Amino acid sequence: MEKPKVSVREASASDASRYAEAVAQLIRESAEHHNIHPREVEDIRRWMTEGVAVIALDEEEVVVGFCYYHLWSDRMVTHSALVVRPDVRRRGIGRQMKDVLHGMVERDVPGAVEISRTTCPVVVHMNERIGLEQCPLDQLTSDPAFWRECEHGCKDFQRVNAPGSALGQSNPIGTRCCCTGLIRRC
Repeated sequence: MEKPKVSVREASASDASRYAEAVAQLIRESAEHHNIHPREVEDIRRWMTEGVAVIALDEEEVVVGFCYYHLWSDRMVTHSALVVRPDVRRRGIGRQMKDVLHGMVERDVPGAVEISRTTCPVVVHMNERIGLEQCPLDQLTSDPAFWRECEHGCKDFQRVNAPGSALGQSNPIGTRCCCTGLIRRC
C-alpha cells in the first residue's frame, strides 16, 4: 500500500477556521500518551492567524501534524506543540515541520535564540538533528511565563516538585523540571 503524500507548510489565517479544531483534537489525542498539554482552539486559531504556526496535511487535506513558535520576553523562541498523527510518524514529517518553523523564526525574529524543553527522546533527537544542543535549563529563557507553563501542562510537575524530591534540575524560577533543555543561537 502506498503511503499518502503529506504537505508541510506555514499555516495561514485562512487555515484557522478550517483546521484549528482538528489540530486541537490531534493534540488532545497525543496528550493521552505523551507529555504534551492540550491547547485551546482559540489559541490555535490565533497562532495560525498571526503566522507563527506550521501545519501538515495529507492528500485529502486532513491534518496530520502541527507546531508553532512562541517568542518570549528575552528574544528566545520555543518550538511548541509539535504533534504528528501516529499513522504517519517515522516519515520525517516532524523534522520537515521543524525545518519550516526554523526558517520562519530566522525570517521573523532575526537574531533570536531557539530553545526547547522536552521529556521525549524522539524530540531531543530531532532537535539535535536540526542543530540544537543540549544545555542546562538555566541557559533557557528566564521568562517566568515559560516556566509557569510546566505547572499547568506537565504530567511530571507534581512528582518532580514534591517536597524532598531530587528529580530533575532547578529552573530559573526555582521549581524543578525533568525536561532536557536544548538551545540554538541563530
